[in-house]
Amino acid sequence: MGEDNGGCVDSSPLGLVIAELVDDPNDPADDGYPDVAVVNCLHPGESVSVFHNTGDWSVPASALTLLGPFTLSDEPYDVKAGDFDGDEDLDLAVTLPWEGKLAILENLGNGQFEMTPTIDLDTSWPTGLVVADLNLDGRLDIAVGSTVGQSPKVEILWKESDASWTHQVIDIPEATGFGTEIVAGSVVKKLQTPALLDLVLATDGGYVATLVNRGNGQFDVVLTYTEVPTYGIALGRFRAGVILPDLVLTDYPAMDRAQVYWNDVYGGWNYKRPYVFDLDPGLYQLGGVATGRLNADTKIDFVLTVAGYVDPGPPYRHPSGIIVFVGYGDGTFVETPYFFHVDDPRNGAKPKFAKIADMDQDGFNDVVTSNNGTHNISVLINALEAIPPGGG
Repeated sequence: MGEDNGGCVDSSPLGLVIAELVDDPNDPADDGYPDVAVVNCLHPGESVSVFHNTGDWSVPASALTLLGPFTLSDEPYDVKAGDFDGDEDLDLAVTLPWEGKLAILENLGNGQFEMTPTIDLDTSWPTGLVVADLNLDGRLDIAVGSTVGQSPKVEILWKESDASWTHQVIDIPEATGFGTEIVAGSVVKKLQTPALLDLVLATDGGYVATLVNRGNGQFDVVLTYTEVPTYGIALGRFRAGVILPDLVLTDYPAMDRAQVYWNDVYGGWNYKRPYVFDLDPGLYQLGGVATGRLNADTKIDFVLTVAGYVDPGPPYRHPSGIIVFVGYGDGTFVETPYFFHVDDPRNGAKPKFAKIADMDQDGFNDVVTSNNGTHNISVLINALEAIPPGGG
């Protein structure tokens, strides 16, 4: 990866989303440069920061312009983008775990966002969320990973034609722990309704739940026991010629590995193997995971964020950065991954979430991280020579 461009936020950032959020009046052609929104979680300073991508990456430090921050009512966890009011501008949906609510920030179309009344949820401790049209009615719905007691749940907010939301809570039988991350994708082949998206929820109780979307608000829950608490999951087509995606998750207790599972085509996941990086697990903490193409081949890779702890004595801080596992295209990955710093190692960046996107529009994906320790984001511009291709 190449130069690192950090954008400062007001507090400790967690979830982030990459999308075209800002209409630039100086660019009527709409060049497609993606912007970044990140939630700031510490009190005081609960907010969303939006970074407008100017497209001028000749001077990386000035490529992102900070807008906001836009104040929230309480500490957030995750953020996703979607046009919820039909004005063709992307709004922001934010989970508020301590309040048990969802916040919608309306995009006013001029680089400003305005918080609308929060939405009370029927579950508690909402964390990850996804935005998608889950019933193919042309309106974006929201699915939230959450909890009731010690049982993980998924709460879906269905967008109605009158702009109201209808709530549906889906139980995850036999699973324990908190719902953490949730993703959407076509996980199970459906002959009649192939466009229906399924949901995959990770829990810190050692389970992954696949909610197979049967349409009309009906979901079949398929449970996979992973044995390890999980905080980060991502889908990816790791095997060339296989249409349905596989799964990668972070092994939170081990701290030094990710687990790869292959899709069994019925909603379950077959464990394949761990991928270990050579860092002392006692000095590091895993965060998020993202999938995408990160080199010149056509195979899907994955990236992990890793946060180095601060020691009371020398060397004081351990490097924070991203770990890149290059894919071979057959569902396996390189044995020795690549490590890239997201900041000066002395600063203790502690990246939490990662997203993959082509920030400079050069045709190759870059990596964006939210850094909980240094209160900023990092953009790692892809230098292809740093990440050799996988298998032939």
